[in-house]
Amino acid sequence: MKRDIGRWLRQWTEGKIARDALANYVFMFMTMAVSFVAGVIVARTLGPANKGVFDLFLLTTAMAAELCLFGVGNGLIYYLSNRKQPLPAAHGVSVVFALGSGLAALLVGVALLPWLGKALPGLSRFWIVLALTLTPFAIYRSVWANILVGIGRSVDSYRFELLFAGILFLFLIGLLALRRFTVGNLVFVQAGLVVLSAMIAFGYMHYRLAKSIAFDRMLLSNSIKYGLLLYIGYFANTMHFRIDQLMINYRYGVDQVGIYNVGVRLAEFIQVLDAPIILAAINQIGSRADEESRLLTRRTMFIVALAVGAMGCLLALTADWLVLIFGEAFAPAATPLRLLLPGILLWSMSKALSGSLIYNQGRAKVVVAIAAIGAVFNLGLNYLLMFVFDLGIVGAAVASSTSYSICYFMILLAWVRKKRAA
Repeated sequence: MKRDIGRWLRQWTEGKIARDALANYVFMFMTMAVSFVAGVIVARTLGPANKGVFDLFLLTTAMAAELCLFGVGNGLIYYLSNRKQPLPAAHGVSVVFALGSGLAALLVGVALLPWLGKALPGLSRFWIVLALTLTPFAIYRSVWANILVGIGRSVDSYRFELLFAGILFLFLIGLLALRRFTVGNLVFVQAGLVVLSAMIAFGYMHYRLAKSIAFDRMLLSNSIKYGLLLYIGYFANTMHFRIDQLMINYRYGVDQVGIYNVGVRLAEFIQVLDAPIILAAINQIGSRADEESRLLTRRTMFIVALAVGAMGCLLALTADWLVLIFGEAFAPAATPLRLLLPGILLWSMSKALSGSLIYNQGRAKVVVAIAAIGAVFNLGLNYLLMFVFDLGIVGAAVASSTSYSICYFMILLAWVRKKRAA
């Protein structure tokens, strides 16, 4: 048994897991570098207030798309990898679902436009409608990436993310050269890129991989049924990570959103370090016997802690210098950045445990419940620290980091208690 366990653990240094994780890291770091430079250009050119408006536009599109996913992507991962469903059918499901769900989001959003205008001060109604119009394309991109994971081509997803980041960077340089770098032009460039990236993704899937397209209504239904529970947890996590920015915008205005978002983006740079490791290991964690899976889960969590922790320490030491790269107006972002780092480290570690609970122990409901509790706690603590004690973006960072940490300890407790019961 020990030899078998050792054999599975050695997959971290040899075989497909190591190759895919390394390739994912290479493309991810290149994308991060391009995105970092692009973010500096946007911040230094627009300033905190206009950057805050742009960040709010991006947030509106992202949250609208994530609200409408309904777990289809997670379901397709399962049916492609475990049930060997045909790729053309999965691709057809992604297209039909993105169009239907995205159109529904747009219609509902237009109906709620007066309320959204009040909830999103700083965004004009036209830009809110534009953000919602992009929802079908954003949904397709998200499900498309899930399909690539389901067929064992997660590296392709990271490769295309680098391509899309590079295209945006070239457009930014063009706006600078033409001296037309305004928040309005940047919003339209971003909108165009969302559409263009979806078209490129479709072309690659249709002409290079699937070769054809079909629609399977039963596959769509089964994917929603399988992924719906995970979607609830996923959406709770999305709200957990984004509600603070919406509350900052409502309480303090778009300029504080722009400053706070610099700290958030830098802090979340270290969070993405966990994805290549966990994506490369999750299949083995889910498919192995209990003892093997637990050893691999601990090993995965240890590697995540090393990678994310080391980068977090580096960011904490250089925070004052890093935020000044974006401009002196963003200097207040250094404190929220430092405060967010401990919580994000623990959150990254919790992902390996969550993978074990969901895919090996069949306890998705526990993970979803913890995600919902964390989101509610985060909402309440943000309200207390911002609206009652008026601590501004520092209060938002304390609230978010605290709630991330509490979620980790709840997931750890659930994982350990299962072990003792076994």
